[in-house]
Amino acid sequence: MSKSRIIGIYLAAGRSSRMGKKNKLDLPLLDDCLGSIALKTIMQTDLDFTIVITPTSEVPSWITPPLLLNKKWCSFLCTEAEQGQAYSLRCGVMKAMSMEADAVIVFLADQPLISRQIIHQLIHTYTSNRDLEVVASSFNGISKPPILFSHQAFPKLLELEGDIGARSNY
Repeated sequence: MSKSRIIGIYLAAGRSSRMGKKNKLDLPLLDDCLGSIALKTIMQTDLDFTIVITPTSEVPSWITPPLLLNKKWCSFLCTEAEQGQAYSLRCGVMKAMSMEADAVIVFLADQPLISRQIIHQLIHTYTSNRDLEVVASSFNGISKPPILFSHQAFPKLLELEGDIGARSNY
């Protein structure tokens, strides 16, 4: 059985509208910025690559120097990000498809407590049974990011609209 190409999609294009004018991903947390904490964790996993979805073409200010040196990620502009999370997710899926992904794991940049163990468990569960369309972590029976979507789910993800991400389909 060949190795699956699994790519992370790091959704970091939100407006932070409840924060006012400040981008919440720039907020200090644990001697770092909120936005970079989970990305650093993701860089320490078996993911092949990670696409950081952003609302502008500039590298985000919360990307810290150690991350700038890491070659396992790229920043990717989503011009439709203001229309809602579904559009950022679609941008990420399209970019992952162009990179020949077998599956993607979707992360929210404002969830800094993601662990390597959770990511490895998602990958292991999928690679042990590639017939699965979705592998998700959950709390009280409700699926929560990070969520792995196999290539079989890509067509449904590309049809999403609005600001609810994949909740409506999965």
